[in-house]
Amino acid sequence: MYYDIKDNPYSLSLQTGLYNDRFEITFKNYYLSNNSNVKSDFTIVQNNQNQQLTIFNPNKLEIKSVRMFDVLSKKIFDENNLSLQDSYQFSTANLSTAVYIVEVTTNDSIKTGQKIIITKN
Repeated sequence: MYYDIKDNPYSLSLQTGLYNDRFEITFKNYYLSNNSNVKSDFTIVQNNQNQQLTIFNPNKLEIKSVRMFDVLSKKIFDENNLSLQDSYQFSTANLSTAVYIVEVTTNDSIKTGQKIIITKN
C-alpha cells in the first residue's frame, strides 16, 4: 500500500518487534532540488566609479523584491513591487566601503543572491 503523507497524516500501531523489511520512505527529486536556473537569469553588477548597482533581467522575469544586506545581515535596502524591466539601477553613493549581499526574489518566491564589493575612490 502507498500513503502520501503530505496529503493526510498517517498513523500505524504495531506489535513490539523488529520490522526491517516492511516499510520504506521514498523521496522524489523534484521535492528535494530547485530546478530553476534563476541565478543565470540575472546579472548583478556594482559599478564603483558611478556608485551604482545594476541588475540585468534579460528574460524579463517578474521581480518581487531586491534587497541588500551587509555581512552582519543588517538590511540596507528593500525595494518591492518593481515594474517589469530588463534592468534596474540603484544608487550606492551613500554606502561605505564594504562587502554586501544582494538578494533578488522573483514573484514565484525563488531567490538568488550575489556578493558585491563597494569601494570608494
